Amino acid sequence: MRQLERMLHAERSDTGIFATVLSLAIPPSGPPGLADSTRITAIRAGHPGMLLQGGGTVEWIEPPAGPALGLKSDDWPQHELELPVGQGLLLLTDGLFEGYSGTGNDRLGEDGLLALARSHATLPGPAFVDALIDGAQELAQPRGGLTDDIAVLRVERTTNRTRY
Repeated sequence: MRQLERMLHAERSDTGIFATVLSLAIPPSGPPGLADSTRITAIRAGHPGMLLQGGGTVEWIEPPAGPALGLKSDDWPQHELELPVGQGLLLLTDGLFEGYSGTGNDRLGEDGLLALARSHATLPGPAFVDALIDGAQELAQPRGGLTDDIAVLRVERTTNRTRY
């Protein structure tokens, strides 16, 4: 994060420019026969949390965060969490939940996204991601659809290694 902070300060064209980041350190798979670590390290710089999906449930995970990059900080706490075999972490941009929810000026929000995700909790990884994006788009359609950029990445721990 410190290097990204330095780069942002060096490259930005205005002092009001900032960026939010969520970084995960995922240990590589070990040699055959050795147990993989299920621990990963998350560092958040002002970015929204992530979804943990598995076993028919979905939870919103929000590790402790430092400020967004560009706000002159050098302290972003590291947080370790478990990614058990068969579960997946869904990293996303705020464009997925800042769209309208179809009711006046109400936005989907993190709580609405979590409810939508829980309604699709039993789907396998790729279908879960598609259903979440399609559901958010459908809810926002009466107001012209989703208007912000959307990026979604799901990381799943399998019995032998981490899949991206």
